Amino acid sequence: MQIIEDEAVINDLNNHLATKYKHDNPKSIVISKQSELIPREHALNHVGINLFRHKERFCIDPVFVRHENASDYDNIELSCYFHLGKQLLNPKDKTTYKGALTLVMDEVLCFTGFPKLPHKKGVTASLTLEFLKDEIPVDQLLVLNCKIKEQKGRKCITTCELVPVYDKNTRPPLKSEFWGCFNWLKTGDFEPSDNDILAKGTCVLVEPKWFKYFNWIDIFSGDATR
Repeated sequence: MQIIEDEAVINDLNNHLATKYKHDNPKSIVISKQSELIPREHALNHVGINLFRHKERFCIDPVFVRHENASDYDNIELSCYFHLGKQLLNPKDKTTYKGALTLVMDEVLCFTGFPKLPHKKGVTASLTLEFLKDEIPVDQLLVLNCKIKEQKGRKCITTCELVPVYDKNTRPPLKSEFWGCFNWLKTGDFEPSDNDILAKGTCVLVEPKWFKYFNWIDIFSGDATR
């Protein structure tokens, strides 16, 4: 299946990742694309890969960066980078369609927590999302930073924050903190402040007891189940 992507956005993301992780051990992160994490048997029925995969919907194949040691990255277990296209913007009031964002946030929260479950598989018991701003940017990269809030037995709670990605080509907002702006000028990697958070989410994952009898079924392949 051919995936149409915006080359300019891909270049921006590659430059951002090269800057952000240039001093880190390459073995400390695992980078994967969404299409690599979904088994071929499920890809044809996957909404994100089929319906939304277009340069004016999801401009790139979402990129997942898993941190092998989350404590070295402010306890961020997984970061997902994506870019919304113009077709996901409501022309009447210029707000972003929240259904597409809900899909992304749900899936990424699951990818974050699945590896912590006994058999690396589970289902969503509950999902709580809070959109703090109606106008989600469709003209720049976004990143969904996910953390493990709690893990015990067959239950895992994951949280996430959606923020814009700032770099040398994107001017940081004036309301951001001074040291954040200083770091942006010095390294080109600007860390958003709390005021920049676009949305938050919490997902409760559980692994049903009967899942252990189907451990031989590869529901999700790739680095998502590391």
